[in-house]
Amino acid sequence: PTPTPTPTPTPSPLDTASPTAPANLSAVAASPTQVELSWAAATDNVGVAGYDVYRDSSKITSVPATRFTDTGLGTGTTHSYFVKAYDAAGNRSAASSTVSVTTPKSGIGGTVTSAGSNTPVANVAVEIRDANNKLLGTVYTDENGWYFLALKVAGKGATFTVKLPAYNLSQSVTVKPNSYAVVNFRVP
Repeated sequence: PTPTPTPTPTPSPLDTASPTAPANLSAVAASPTQVELSWAAATDNVGVAGYDVYRDSSKITSVPATRFTDTGLGTGTTHSYFVKAYDAAGNRSAASSTVSVTTPKSGIGGTVTSAGSNTPVANVAVEIRDANNKLLGTVYTDENGWYFLALKVAGKGATFTVKLPAYNLSQSVTVKPNSYAVVNFRVP
């Protein structure tokens, strides 16, 4: 009997198509030392494997998701960002649009966590008031329980009150020029 030849596998075609460029890049100064980036997902004929993130024209990291927080930045500094998508074959997309953001020089930020489980509490209103109890701004915690409000602080500094009206909690804090304060809350 004649042996049956082993079938030769059909080679898969090489992936030479680049992903589309990421769209809708957004950069928000989340504190004096960090910027939160987010963008719309790119598409690819096979699949997007990740994204290269660039700050000031230099690649700083690669991430698998459509968001990244750049930390360790200087206060009052301006940075430009763009993102490129890549696939498993190493094809890179064109760059997204470039966005610029300036980190604030002064402000108040912190976290709100649950006292029982130590988990972040999102969408909590945080009020910042001056020494005369004048409301300077209301911000809401993000999905990580983080909030931040940029403030202009002159002279030797100023005292502010940070309030969580929903929990009837408040703390006073002094912020110096070109500095920021961290005020964390644990809520029931």
